[in-house]
Amino acid sequence: MVGQMAPHQEQRSIPTL
Repeated sequence: MVGQMAPHQEQRSIPTL
């Protein structure tokens, strides 16, 4: 899991929308 407010990163983990 990267930064909570992160843009779409090629479906790396769970997209935060």
